[in-house]
Amino acid sequence: MDGSGHRDLGDIRRWKTLPPAPAPNSIPDVDSDAPGLLAWLASGTRALEKAGVEPAWAVDDAGLAVAMSLLGQLRSLTDRLEVTITSEVLTRGTADATGLSPVDWIVDQQGSAAPRPDPRRVATVVRVAEAGTSREPGGQAICAAVQAGVLPVRSAAQIARFDRDVKPLADRPCSSRTSRSCARRLPTAPTGAACLTASWCRRCGTRPT
Repeated sequence: MDGSGHRDLGDIRRWKTLPPAPAPNSIPDVDSDAPGLLAWLASGTRALEKAGVEPAWAVDDAGLAVAMSLLGQLRSLTDRLEVTITSEVLTRGTADATGLSPVDWIVDQQGSAAPRPDPRRVATVVRVAEAGTSREPGGQAICAAVQAGVLPVRSAAQIARFDRDVKPLADRPCSSRTSRSCARRLPTAPTGAACLTASWCRRCGTRPT
């Protein structure tokens, strides 16, 4: 993707090789006695499918603004639920039996009834879910913030990666004599990572400037 937000030709060529989107009526069957999570997901998918064939020209300007607001809410809710389900997949090791990585397994499953998702986007979700399933309080806090709807998945993935990269340096013993060099080795925190700075160097109290 270039700086303007447009995909480059390499991505376009790659996506042209993907299989066509399934027919609109290809929503996976869900039994009537299925757990509530599956039942609500299937119901929501059918509702969105019906909304997709309604004429947008029949909606006035105020209605279009409301529609955009609702779409934003749906996207946030979908992201939050995807992190929750991905965390369960990682905890159970669901993908392990297939010999696929969690990212490849999720791409296959999500592409079974829709165009295959971009593996890079799926990887960001997996990174957040991995942080949440770790025993590190920082990772669990990051995942919880996503599930509460206060932190976007992409930002959470950046912070999770930053936390993972900084932790070995933060845990390394250092004295006041070397505290300045310790600070210089720490990378710059991404936006939203201020809550992590307090734990970067508990031994010498060093924080990067």
